[in-house]
Amino acid sequence: MSLVVALVAFVAAASRDARADASTVATRRVIDVVIAGTAEDAALVKDSLGELFHRVGLETRITTTDRIAAEHERGEPSADTLVRVWIDVRAEDIATIELSDARADRPLLRRSVPREGSRAVLFEDVAHVVQAATESLIADAPSSPPPPATAGAPPIATPPPVLRPTPAERPTPIPVTPGRWNVGLATFVSGTSYARDTRLVFGAGVGARLDFGRGPWRPAFWIFGEYRPPFGDDMQSVDVRTSVWSLRALPALQLVDTPRFLLEIAAGGGFDVVSLSPGKNSAGAHFERDTTNASPILTGALVAHVTLAQSFRVFALAMVDGDVTPRRYVVAEGSTHTTIFEPLAVRPGVALGFSFDVAGSGGAP
Repeated sequence: MSLVVALVAFVAAASRDARADASTVATRRVIDVVIAGTAEDAALVKDSLGELFHRVGLETRITTTDRIAAEHERGEPSADTLVRVWIDVRAEDIATIELSDARADRPLLRRSVPREGSRAVLFEDVAHVVQAATESLIADAPSSPPPPATAGAPPIATPPPVLRPTPAERPTPIPVTPGRWNVGLATFVSGTSYARDTRLVFGAGVGARLDFGRGPWRPAFWIFGEYRPPFGDDMQSVDVRTSVWSLRALPALQLVDTPRFLLEIAAGGGFDVVSLSPGKNSAGAHFERDTTNASPILTGALVAHVTLAQSFRVFALAMVDGDVTPRRYVVAEGSTHTTIFEPLAVRPGVALGFSFDVAGSGGAP
């Protein structure tokens, strides 16, 4: 009799343990993620994964490390872990992903994701690949434990599924979150139609650009200075050389933004400082009045950028300056007045240059 009672107790305990195990599996809602990379890169991947998995009620648990451990070094998953993910973003242009079902502790996905744009876009791609694989795994999981194998029947070997997201499962990468910023330095050469009866006037300058985000209509801000070395018309009766210093501040809006191309429109202003001096054919000539004047300028511009490498771009700028207080410089000989220099009221110009990011958050655009 005591043997029968002990057998019944053993069966009841085994049933309770089985129900507890099934309950533990059913309540697993944590995605364990190990990221090998810098703290900044890990934070970007964490933000993307957290947003995607929060929509489906899953929690992400992120660990940052300097390398991905070998399989035999990874240990056992926690009781609440649904999926284990290892992401290596130490390489500049590629990320590698390993994903396993923590319930069966078998690998399900191994994939390399190449960079197609900025580092931020690469992290978004990685997050979407992990999301697609995880949701497919959850959808394919059986709702109840499989029935026990029939006695005497040979076990059926089922190979682990390999989840490879189709193009439809992989959403289009989204832009960097607004609010991230970058500071870039730029240098350029320019050509401007500056005055009547003069050829195209060339100059060179340096500047800085503050980028407040990415995507259509995101704001930016340009500030740059330019110098145009002495120029003039040798055919004038009085040879005069003119040099110009310019300063501009231009708020801008981004019209088109892709990983390789950026188009923006800008409008603002500044001033030109114009200095006149006698030329080499006017020996002994002098000016009786101050020949250095500052003029306020209104400016509109269209800028196209092409990304050649991370944080490095070339750009072409087309702009139009409007002189608010145009002047005309004349030489008087008795009652005769001869114009020696007359800046245009409206001055079109172009510039070519390159820029590179030197500071910011969220990586390069």
